[in-house]
Amino acid sequence: MKQFQSNFILFILIYYNFMGCSAQKESICLKSLISTKPIETYEEIPNLIKCYICEENINQQIIYLEKCKHYFHSKCFIELIEKQVEINKSSIIKCKCGTKTTTNQIRQSSWPNKLILLNSLFRQQLNILLIQLRKKPDYQEIENQFNKSQQHADYYFFHNIEDLQYEETPQ
Repeated sequence: MKQFQSNFILFILIYYNFMGCSAQKESICLKSLISTKPIETYEEIPNLIKCYICEENINQQIIYLEKCKHYFHSKCFIELIEKQVEINKSSIIKCKCGTKTTTNQIRQSSWPNKLILLNSLFRQQLNILLIQLRKKPDYQEIENQFNKSQQHADYYFFHNIEDLQYEETPQ
């Protein structure tokens, strides 16, 4: 699976290198679809703030989404993200109100399963990119170029360590 992921990423890089800026403009840019505003985590909790999901007073660590101005229990927010990523197979994280937000809250958190959530989220995003790439008329040509590059050893990269041959340095 890791080999496929690294090959797929290499394929995307070859595609963008081949197509140039026009491919970047035409493809769906996931970053532009989501808010760039961060979340804030407070240790001190303002009085009488209710969680946007369970509507109970928050008396523990609080998560605040700046763009939509909603407050959450940490546990409620984690469950919301897990549901979106693992159950709904979403490629974008949203507040309950529908406001899109970034993955920064996962990256910067100390949640035990944050790597699993990020992996699932990025896998969905890669699937969307692959679908967009397949719609391009020159996709087959790029895929052929990618496959061809996989079959021939590069000067700087060898698939097999035994392919390396050392020669005496001329004096």
